[in-house]
Amino acid sequence: MSNEKDYEKITKVIDLEDANKFGFRIMWPLFLGLFVPYLIIYWKDIIYNFTEDWSFSRYMIDTLIIIIACFIGIILHEFIHAITWMIAAKKSWRTIKFGIIWKTISPYCHCAEPMKIKHYRLGAIMPAILLGVIPLIISYLIGNFIWFFFGFLFILGAIGDFLIIQILCDEKPNDYALDHPTEAGCYVYRKISI
Repeated sequence: MSNEKDYEKITKVIDLEDANKFGFRIMWPLFLGLFVPYLIIYWKDIIYNFTEDWSFSRYMIDTLIIIIACFIGIILHEFIHAITWMIAAKKSWRTIKFGIIWKTISPYCHCAEPMKIKHYRLGAIMPAILLGVIPLIISYLIGNFIWFFFGFLFILGAIGDFLIIQILCDEKPNDYALDHPTEAGCYVYRKISI
């Protein structure tokens, strides 16, 4: 962004409490929409796993794997934002900050420099693709419920990112976004036409 005076500044943020409520409202429809195709493909394996091959120790190991994977995934989610912004928008690691909004227990990644909106959107969507969509595809291909559950959780965990992308849908890709320092969202800098 060459000169801030050439741009109109607009604040575009989402309310994280509303985003969390929205996530809870769509959780079951989303789960069913994703699980029904999985169930249609792997119903025999699911029945076998819960009747013939079920054991308490296997259940505990699978649960532990999911908990560890989710904890690592939460950290990766924020690093994927940062790495995508660093690569796509050519930002320095010094401009990236991490933290948690304790009111909603929401981890965040913040970039302190403006970037083109197309790069901001890409950074917002990448965790959902890498941690949600790809694991879901793997689960459909190999029939592993742990991959399915992980992918589902990280698509659900990207609800705030989807909402941010949605509030930017009418913005021009080559205008600029500056990550908001305290809210979920950004400042949009629209080029003023002369």
